[in-house]
Amino acid sequence: MIELFQTNPPWIVPVYKRFDAHNASIVDICYLQKVQLLVSTSTDQTIRFFDPVSTSYELTDPSNIPHAMQRPGYYRPLVKETTKGNITFKEVKRIYTGTDTSCYSLRCLNISNIQLDAQNPDLKSQIEWLVGLKLGKPSFSTGKKNTQAGFVCGYGIERVKIEVPAIHHDDIVPPTVMKECEDLVGTRRRRIVTSFQHQLPHKIEMIYSQVSLQNSYMSQIRKLFLDAILKRKDLKYVNPEPLRQIYNIILKLPNRTKFENFLATSGCSDKLSVSETFFYLQKFMQIHPLRTT
Repeated sequence: MIELFQTNPPWIVPVYKRFDAHNASIVDICYLQKVQLLVSTSTDQTIRFFDPVSTSYELTDPSNIPHAMQRPGYYRPLVKETTKGNITFKEVKRIYTGTDTSCYSLRCLNISNIQLDAQNPDLKSQIEWLVGLKLGKPSFSTGKKNTQAGFVCGYGIERVKIEVPAIHHDDIVPPTVMKECEDLVGTRRRRIVTSFQHQLPHKIEMIYSQVSLQNSYMSQIRKLFLDAILKRKDLKYVNPEPLRQIYNIILKLPNRTKFENFLATSGCSDKLSVSETFFYLQKFMQIHPLRTT
């Protein structure tokens, strides 16, 4: 094993593609899962979007059969050519944060299971946002306190595939087509956001109810843990009855019932793994399993 790691260590990752992304140091990187875009921010006051999943189309013969005759009896193979408009890791968008501000943090916010039609509950959609933290230049007052201004900004990102008839490869998409796509995407996002706003009070109420139920279960588990440890039988072993009650309560925790379908298919809806048991033992009163005997 040591000889294998010395010849081919697993922590050396080969470079897939190297390119100049920014003109200054990169501060943060974020990946948007829905639209499959890589976003980076830098101290050069820009937020740039790169497409890591697009691939170029080959324009020449894949078998590279000679076509061009240089002189009688001699045909030189064609130079391999590919399209330039959809190369991998191409920069597809650039946002300028301003001369006095820079973005120092990027986060992806993905909201799923948004019901669009009350009469058709199975029709659901999702929306993705890029959230960034912008900070201005630090300024110090007379008391040497930093009064640096900062604000949070959000960008709605969508990936749309369009097919436009063109005469040449890598032809520029007409502005009218781009404008029509932007209007369609904007209308769709406004519809999703409006539906989400209408459902938000109900979802917040459900979250509060789940939190209150979770807290009540936690208080019961803490009390039962103390009973199991303090009220020992013959001052030697842990009282098993509170542990059985704790086991049944953990199976009903709201945070665990979120994965009810997965647990049912795997046959673990009424079982606790060793790692999960150890997690709850550490969570409630920091009790280690070896200390409960």
